[in-house]
Amino acid sequence: RAKLLKESTEWLMYVLQAVPIVGVTPFILAGLGFGVGAKSLVVFLVAVFPILINTTHGADQTPRELLEVAKISHSTEWSVWRDVLIPHTLPFAMAGISQGIAGAFVGTIVAEFFLNPSGIGGMLLLASARFQSATVLGLTILVAVLAVLFIACGRWLEDHASPWRRGVDE
Repeated sequence: RAKLLKESTEWLMYVLQAVPIVGVTPFILAGLGFGVGAKSLVVFLVAVFPILINTTHGADQTPRELLEVAKISHSTEWSVWRDVLIPHTLPFAMAGISQGIAGAFVGTIVAEFFLNPSGIGGMLLLASARFQSATVLGLTILVAVLAVLFIACGRWLEDHASPWRRGVDE
C-alpha cells in the first residue's frame, strides 16, 4: 500500500515543487490578501517540498534486511515504524528541514517583495527602486549572512536529532 501511495503521489510532489513561487504569488494574493496568512503560505510552499522529498527518499533507502528481520520477528506495525523506519528516516528528514530552513528564508524575502513590502525584502525593494546601490549591496550581504546562519542552525539540528550518524558522511 505504501508503495502504491508513493507512486501515485510522488509525481504531484515534484510538479508542485517545480512551480515557480513568483507565478503562484498573484493567486495567493487574490485569495488571502496582503496579510500574514499569505506570507506564511508562501514560506510554507517554499519550505515543505525539500522536507517531503528528503523524508520519502529516506524511507525508500531503509535497508530491506532490517524490514525483513522485523517481519521475521513478528514485529507490530508500530514497532517497525518506531525501531526501523523512523530512526533510519530521521537524518533524511532533518536534512530536508535544513534545506527547508534556507528555502523558508528565501520565501520570506520573496513574500516581502511581492505581497507586502516590509522587512528586509521591503527595504531591498525600496532601495532598488531608488537606485541606492550601497544599501542594496549591504542588504544583500545581510541576507546572505542570515541565510548561512539559518543553514548552520539547521545542520546543528540535523546533527543533534541523529547523533548516531555523526562521522558517517566524513
